Amino acid sequence: MKKIAIIIFLFSLLIGVSCRDPYQGNIAPATDGSPIATLLESEPEKFSEWVELLKHADMFNTMNLNASYTAFVPVNDGVNRYLQAKGYASVDDIPVDEAQLLVKYHTIAGHVYPQAKFVDGLIPDTTATGDYLSIEIREGGLNAIYVNGASRINEVDITVTNGVLHAIDDVLIPVTESIWDKINNLGNYTIMAEAIQRTGYVATLQTVPGSKAKKTLFAVPDDVYRRNGVGSCDQLIELLKNTSGYSYSDPLDYLRLYLGYHILLQQTDYNTLSTFPAGVTSKNIAPSAASQLINVSMVGTTLFINYDKQTGTGVSITESNINAKNGIIHVVDNIMPVTTPEQANVVWELTDYSQLSSIITFYRKPDNSNRVNQSFALTDTLNCYQWQTVPAERVNAVQYTVYNDLVLQYDFVNNDALNLNLGLYGWIEMQTPVIVKGTYLVKVNHYSVNKTTKDGKFLTVVDGNYLGGEVAVNGVSTTTPQIYKSTIGTIAFAETTSHTVRFIQTDTQSITLDYVEFIPAN
Repeated sequence: MKKIAIIIFLFSLLIGVSCRDPYQGNIAPATDGSPIATLLESEPEKFSEWVELLKHADMFNTMNLNASYTAFVPVNDGVNRYLQAKGYASVDDIPVDEAQLLVKYHTIAGHVYPQAKFVDGLIPDTTATGDYLSIEIREGGLNAIYVNGASRINEVDITVTNGVLHAIDDVLIPVTESIWDKINNLGNYTIMAEAIQRTGYVATLQTVPGSKAKKTLFAVPDDVYRRNGVGSCDQLIELLKNTSGYSYSDPLDYLRLYLGYHILLQQTDYNTLSTFPAGVTSKNIAPSAASQLINVSMVGTTLFINYDKQTGTGVSITESNINAKNGIIHVVDNIMPVTTPEQANVVWELTDYSQLSSIITFYRKPDNSNRVNQSFALTDTLNCYQWQTVPAERVNAVQYTVYNDLVLQYDFVNNDALNLNLGLYGWIEMQTPVIVKGTYLVKVNHYSVNKTTKDGKFLTVVDGNYLGGEVAVNGVSTTTPQIYKSTIGTIAFAETTSHTVRFIQTDTQSITLDYVEFIPAN
């Protein structure tokens, strides 16, 4: 937990800055060279305005600490554009609290993100304001990398002794709007906004003070609706043949079902949507709407939602990773009606629960030097897991872990896994996402230790019935410790629904499980 303490300390430095810089004269570069603020001051032709902002915010020496920072720094022209837009004559006219907010919003404390770690999606760690920054890689390579879709990175990986520095064209404007605010205020989403209001989804898409839960919205612009003959919310209701007789707030109402189909209860960026297991190009994901599925497929180099193989068409994302205070928005090019997809690979991560993301500060944030853990007790309010240990008072039996993303042997999806040490015949139970009816080969991705004996054994029970035989996680690999995929068995599902899965440990060795994969077999 040492690394967590360091990160908390770094955040406290940025968040707890008073009107007086407490680190004046306390510069401590890690090696020969310059820390962030000193390097910026040495290049006044590019960064003098931001240096003045650091000093005005009493944070100049904070950015020189012997720490680990990722800093996005606007060049002088960008700062001047910000001043002009806000009506400020100079940096000194910016209120100190606003200046501090800007510095914090441009700084990630505790982790270093060079250009090589950028993907088309969110940076996994938040800034010192608790917000995510998005990276968009447009055509043009290094000359076309944008932060939050608004500011181009004009120079990457500037060497500093306490992290990494990226120069950007313009000041990043801190995100303050919720998903609902953005949809309601942009002006070109009036039909979807009215549907959100009628169905009561405003509460889901608004920022709840103190909540860490994030959402994803597939947003349909007005012009897309109009292209499909829909000019109002009433016409959308007519198109959906909404004759259910239920009120719009009822889960069985067609309009509410349609809106819920466009909402994910996790913050899911484009990179996550477009990432598939090896050899797989199609997967089904679960939206907010109960018992529904969205198919995501990579066809060539294009990502489609609900791709129709017969017509060669599907819904495309025209604008991705639009940041909101409580999640992310992807703009789509069609109305995206509720569809039951065909069978596809289902990769069910055993850590993919919104409740985890809302209570674990380091959820899916890979640590660059160590692994970090969160243990759960039976007394915790944790509805996504039910378990029983042997003996009953056993501690650290259920543990969420994020692994070092630089160690290949820990190549888990999203760098996290579920560690179980439930004792002999202890068990844990959880719900799968909705799975399309049909027959599937079921495999489990897990960590395996190379040893002469097989242990770390468990049995799998699906909907009250045993599936396959006993599986051992250790001793199945003949190489160094690694991720290994073991077959559990084959199962036929008679209907499209979610299922209850129980893992029963059959020896006393702990096991580390990443995901369960359901592979269509018919």
